[in-house]
Amino acid sequence: MSHTSQLCEASLIVKVKEHPHLYDIHHKDYKDSRKCIQTWTLIARDLGCWGEWKMCKERWRTLRDVYVRNRKSIMVGETMRKKPRWRFFDQMNFLDAYVNHRPPDPEVYAILAR
Repeated sequence: MSHTSQLCEASLIVKVKEHPHLYDIHHKDYKDSRKCIQTWTLIARDLGCWGEWKMCKERWRTLRDVYVRNRKSIMVGETMRKKPRWRFFDQMNFLDAYVNHRPPDPEVYAILAR
């Protein structure tokens, strides 16, 4: 991944964080599709991606999903792996208050203990 795209992703994270209705399911405007599209359009414009709000939204979903997977792997106990932690992990930890991290299945612990 290029340095430029990493900067764009970091900027996208900052911009989304400024708009809780895009990630907080309890926010009054969370299900207001018109407001969400307006916000994504504004974010795309601010990032220089004119008319590409869907691309910004899809990239955010990918970033969020990667964060959730990384967070879950830490909860399950995979912190001993040699792979370095994801570069945006700390920047996205604000999502912890909004993402439901279900406890892992006890069977997972049994497999890991083997």
